[in-house]
Amino acid sequence: MNRFHFDVKSFDEGTIARNNCSCPTDESGMVVLGTNQKAYAIWQHLMKSYSHFNCSLGKAGYTNEPSEVNALFNQEGCSLILSSKTMSPKQLSSDAPLSVITNYIDPSVIANKDLDALSLIGIQKHLCREETFHQCMDAMFNLLRLSDVRRDINLCEVVLRESEHVVFDLAAIRKSDFPIEQNHASICGLTLEEACQLMKFIGSIQTLKTFEITSIDYAQSADNSYYELIALLMWYFMEGTNFRSQDSSISHKKQYIVYPEGIELPLYFYNESMTDKWWVNTNDEMEQLVACSPNDFEDVRNGLLSERMMKIVERLS
Repeated sequence: MNRFHFDVKSFDEGTIARNNCSCPTDESGMVVLGTNQKAYAIWQHLMKSYSHFNCSLGKAGYTNEPSEVNALFNQEGCSLILSSKTMSPKQLSSDAPLSVITNYIDPSVIANKDLDALSLIGIQKHLCREETFHQCMDAMFNLLRLSDVRRDINLCEVVLRESEHVVFDLAAIRKSDFPIEQNHASICGLTLEEACQLMKFIGSIQTLKTFEITSIDYAQSADNSYYELIALLMWYFMEGTNFRSQDSSISHKKQYIVYPEGIELPLYFYNESMTDKWWVNTNDEMEQLVACSPNDFEDVRNGLLSERMMKIVERLS
């Protein structure tokens, strides 16, 4: 096993857009961009780890220019953003599918976003305004509370699977698993182990364009183990890239048609055997497939429809 090796050998200790680093640029590779120069400390910890995967990296660096962060949303490939802010405004202005891992519902996130294109994971009811919580619970089929994550963390892969943009708020991790007092963190929340598993799911997303880790406290000294924790999360994200499906074409999915009681139309389920991933639709058109789980398929076969599946059927009908 080798220490970390990328297509570039160092982190650009200067603004990434100035092209003043010695790193070659690979437009097809991942870009890692911090919004503070202390992101270099995260990179240093990452470089101490052993690599068990092949991850092509185009550039790594930091910038304090919002326009340079926004530019990442318009380029090919996947970008990892290490941000001190809650999330980049560009995330909210896009109509593309967005998943947010957070412990509360920020009204600004849902204000101008199509709720069919939004997923929320790790929500804690007591941290949310009652009106906002019920608005999302009634309108969204991809909202998972912390209890849902703990009951079946594999459901998170289903919710995340077709995202183009993902935001992971570090405050979603419980206080006891952090080496510092993280702003907005709760005494209950995701464990570090659950967070690492979610990172693997995010890394495996075939359609991913940007992944933003937010609420990073860059006020911490560069030698704080806090940055080592963030590097650990990055490592599991990069490991997840090993599990990206090489061929997601519908020709490699097997179709199953189920006629559940109480629904006029049949449900068309599709299974990709190599990854055992499942999708569903209310017709045999391939443009509107919605990710689901193996348990969803088995439940429908047995005449049971979960609340999430009912919302999916309502959306597709």
